[in-house]
Amino acid sequence: MSGGDELADKFKKMEKVTKSVTYMETVFDALLEKDSVDLETDFTAYSAILGLDKNFVGTSHYMGLFPFWNQAYKYDLRDASPKARQAVHRTLLLNGKKVSSKSPAIKKIIETVLGTF
Repeated sequence: MSGGDELADKFKKMEKVTKSVTYMETVFDALLEKDSVDLETDFTAYSAILGLDKNFVGTSHYMGLFPFWNQAYKYDLRDASPKARQAVHRTLLLNGKKVSSKSPAIKKIIETVLGTF
């Protein structure tokens, strides 16, 4: 495969990922509950998306992929779906909480939101 063909192939893969991410952003509430994210992509593209989501922690653009929580809540959130993580993150922001903090109020919010999934 020539360099040009390889570059075109990588572009097609990134285009597919971009469409998937755009779909996730625009159809957030309509997404079916999933245990994992299937972006049909390779490790490099997924790492790029994860890095992007890291920058979105603390904003309304958070996609539910990067772990934002305090270590104390690791067991509550690590197996949660991206949609559930987004819901917890959004609820913390709406309640004026710092998403990486630890408090009884944050624990209650996490338990309440995850109880709906």
